[in-house]
Amino acid sequence: MQGLKQTVICVVATLVICACIGVWTVAAAEPARATVERVNSRVLIVMKQAEELGFAGRYRELASTIEDHFDIERLARRTLGKQWPALDAAQQATWVDQFGRYLIRAYAQRFDRDGGRHFEITGARDVDRGRRQVEVALVGDDGERTPIRYVLANRGGDWRIVDITGRFAETLGLDSDRRAAAVREHGAAAFLDRFERRLEAGPELPQA
Repeated sequence: MQGLKQTVICVVATLVICACIGVWTVAAAEPARATVERVNSRVLIVMKQAEELGFAGRYRELASTIEDHFDIERLARRTLGKQWPALDAAQQATWVDQFGRYLIRAYAQRFDRDGGRHFEITGARDVDRGRRQVEVALVGDDGERTPIRYVLANRGGDWRIVDITGRFAETLGLDSDRRAAAVREHGAAAFLDRFERRLEAGPELPQA
């Protein structure tokens, strides 16, 4: 009996080790996908606790994940397109900070309930300049599928999200044309002031 028990323990331990090796192998072979899976996992956890956490709690829980796995500076720059050089260095830093807060807030507002929603990774492929696109479907409780396309770039072995496209990006308000037009029409200083007031008018953001 003792020998059988030890055998069972060894088998279970071996299976656990093999499972871990499988996860590590997938992460090593497809690090861009692994980054997206970590983001999806954190968002799912937050969704399941959405009501209990409230907006402020969701914001805090998602902040570190977004800061760790998104290239916020690159995303902020992309949203201004050709108008990015119109901002001086200080204004660029201000916009990166504002955009980072906006992005975290958008995720905290978008994922404000569970309702049986889940993510499915539907594909991954190489795109330009050595980047990878990971395709995700946000599946609603009614079966509706919202496509999310994350584009990731390798930053010294750390794969980060540098672009978000598809219908999901539109729901987050990640439209560069409108913001670039605002900078062009009103100037960088006025644009930044208006955007800060927009952030202040929304749900109160937790203090860092």
